[in-house]
Amino acid sequence: MLAYNNQGFSQEITILHSNDMHSHLNGDAPSFEYSPLTPGNDKTTGGFSRIASIIKNTKASTNHPVLTVDAGDFSMGTFFHVLEENTGFQLKLMHQMGYDYVAIGNHEFDFGPESLGTSIVASSGSAKIPQLLLSNAKFNKAPEDNQLEDLFKQGVISKYAIENIQGIRVGLFALMGEDAENVAPNASPVRFKNQIRTAKQISRFLKRKKQCDLVICLSHGGVYPSDEKTCQGEDIDLAKNVRHLDVVIGGHTHSELKEPYIINGKPIVQAASFGKRIGKLTLKRESGFWAVKDYTLITVDDAIRGDADIQKMIDTQKKLLAESLPDSIRKNLNQPVVHFPYALTFKEYGDPTSSNLGPLIADAIHYYCNKTPEGADISMVAAGMIRTQYKAGDYSIEDIFRCVSLGKGNDNLPGFALSRVYVSGKELKGIMEVLRMAHKSSNANYIYFSGITAQVDMSKGFLKKIQDISIHDREGNVHQVSFSKNDTTLYSIVADSYMLKFIGLLKDMTFGIVNVKPKHANGLLVENMFDCVIDMDPEREGIQEGKQWLALLSLFDSMPQHTTSNVPVLSSAYRNSHSIYLESDQ
Repeated sequence: MLAYNNQGFSQEITILHSNDMHSHLNGDAPSFEYSPLTPGNDKTTGGFSRIASIIKNTKASTNHPVLTVDAGDFSMGTFFHVLEENTGFQLKLMHQMGYDYVAIGNHEFDFGPESLGTSIVASSGSAKIPQLLLSNAKFNKAPEDNQLEDLFKQGVISKYAIENIQGIRVGLFALMGEDAENVAPNASPVRFKNQIRTAKQISRFLKRKKQCDLVICLSHGGVYPSDEKTCQGEDIDLAKNVRHLDVVIGGHTHSELKEPYIINGKPIVQAASFGKRIGKLTLKRESGFWAVKDYTLITVDDAIRGDADIQKMIDTQKKLLAESLPDSIRKNLNQPVVHFPYALTFKEYGDPTSSNLGPLIADAIHYYCNKTPEGADISMVAAGMIRTQYKAGDYSIEDIFRCVSLGKGNDNLPGFALSRVYVSGKELKGIMEVLRMAHKSSNANYIYFSGITAQVDMSKGFLKKIQDISIHDREGNVHQVSFSKNDTTLYSIVADSYMLKFIGLLKDMTFGIVNVKPKHANGLLVENMFDCVIDMDPEREGIQEGKQWLALLSLFDSMPQHTTSNVPVLSSAYRNSHSIYLESDQ
């Protein structure tokens, strides 16, 4: 059963919930069509002003308590996140929208704990923000997490919260999930305690010591629908193993649960991503127990008129954002720059091999970096770096940026810098062997390549399956790679700087079996990865960093224009997915 209480009268509570909003303040693509104050004239979904209207209308039309919560990854994903460290705008906006509690997810740590702490201070220092929750973080003496730790001491971030609302005592806490922790390396030196153990301790404390009627976990762990009726994932384990927990409101996996998934009487809910859906869960308590009375997954589209005051705040922030971008980007920010005649698909928690968007990004990086004198033999992008997918239609620079929006370099443009390292043929084989298997632990590790093909014999043993590697140079020639340790030929690998750090860790990951030492073109070992950042325009002062989203724009510019819209049309070559691994018939 859901909760313990001996009161005999009936009570109800409604919980509005979102997750993985990723700074999609102006909705999902195509952004140039978005007109939230005029219903019925665009095809966009999401948008914070529309969500604000849902929250306001729900509270106005409901005669019982309403709580509004978010299960984490509220930030990182659009140009809006660029200014968060300086302005802390989004949390202030979410308070104005009506959010009561917000969990901290893995992407809040993308720029590190110092940056997260700075953005929260910028938010809370000048206005009210929702109560932030994170229950399983642990700190050490390293100075990098001191500011974040101070925010816990000040109560800006809490391990739990208790709210008495119209006779119902509600306890809430939030967890960073295990998979979320694994894909948040920039959270260091912050670490995270065991999720199940933490949930047991806090829920027992809230239920027994604090006498809460209802205990809610905002879990940035998530579920994966296996089929129409069953789910699997970390939130299932929570519901099975944590006795005093009543409701799990999930995030991280971007799953759209149209109905609550009930485990041991505990409802698990999740509302897709990017603000495209808002969950509305109504619980009713009778004879001392809670049950789900109603659940609706509200579609946030242009049938909903946005809140004018919230949209005004967003528009003001967008003007400030535009001023921070280069003229070439700002002038075309809201204009179509490419037409996709077919869908480009990618599902972060689906089958990564079925994506046609991943190969497109890899090819874009390859085309872009081969415009430099040094060029690129092999270009790569990890599935975990891809943040969205596209329907057929026209898209703007904003929309393209959202696809590969993670990270920052050392310039004023968002996105990890593209970098280049060199390896021998023997080392390249080891890299390819490991990368071929890496996605079995997490789909985020699946790699899309350009400029290379590999023959694979699945009958061979561990790290012996790749039989042949061929490099396709920019003139169209094919070169077979020698695996001999005596061959000193070096091959260049281009990827974002975050991914290339992985190559130097292969020795530890494979217990010494695969030892790769990234090098410069002259064969000297790489000491500092920043020295490998590609300068896209050596004639200009400083380093002009390449970005994955700029690579996409560069590739699109090379394609023929549409006869009526005067924007490039994506080639039909990417209509279907493809793999660089060619399996042997033996």
